[in-house]
Amino acid sequence: MKVSLSGLSNVSDTLHIDLPKRVNWQDVTALLNVDGAEYYYVGGSSIGVRYSKAVEVPDFAAQCLRVVMQHFGVSVEELSIGIHDFIINKDSIPELANDIWSRTMSASAPEPLPLERVEPRGEGPAYWLR
Repeated sequence: MKVSLSGLSNVSDTLHIDLPKRVNWQDVTALLNVDGAEYYYVGGSSIGVRYSKAVEVPDFAAQCLRVVMQHFGVSVEELSIGIHDFIINKDSIPELANDIWSRTMSASAPEPLPLERVEPRGEGPAYWLR
């Protein structure tokens, strides 16, 4: 798993997950069941998840990674994540990566939401809980 900070979004409080395969928005509705998720968007093989300021980033990232791993049958080693959060210091990335890794191994994935519970948000290809 590769972890990077900033540079991936112009919006703070966003987690990006890059996969080795293409993603459709219908694939990851369970992301909206992760506590603190406000909405998500997909593009090609990337997923962006906007989260509330109340989340603990390592727990949030671990649960989101579990959703992706479970749905796509990929291992955590195949994933790259980027965290765009103005509060996190770039010097803490190695420690944060280890924390996310260990929490991912023990996290459980929430259940997917039925498609009728998810609706487009605004003009862009973002989705949130109806």
